[in-house]
Amino acid sequence: MSDRDRSEPPRPGPLDVTEPPRPDPLDVTDVPFTGRTADFYQPGASPARLRDRADPPDTPPDLLLRLLDPPPVKARHIPLLDLLRPAYRALAEWEDDG
Repeated sequence: MSDRDRSEPPRPGPLDVTEPPRPDPLDVTDVPFTGRTADFYQPGASPARLRDRADPPDTPPDLLLRLLDPPPVKARHIPLLDLLRPAYRALAEWEDDG
């Protein structure tokens, strides 16, 4: 065998079987727009069954600060909880007014 024979790709012989061409996976028929929007939104429950929920119980605005252990962080020698507690309470008052 010469160098030229080794560099050429093999040619199909008379007994080689070739695969039939595969269909293009992106070649699909498009659904009309009205067919797509007919069932776009179907609520899980009937709107007649929906009812207003009761208001959640009032919780103190600084409840999270009370539940967690105070962090050992100070800002200008003031504990972080002492800085955050007034801000939490002011935020709750602002939400009540808004």
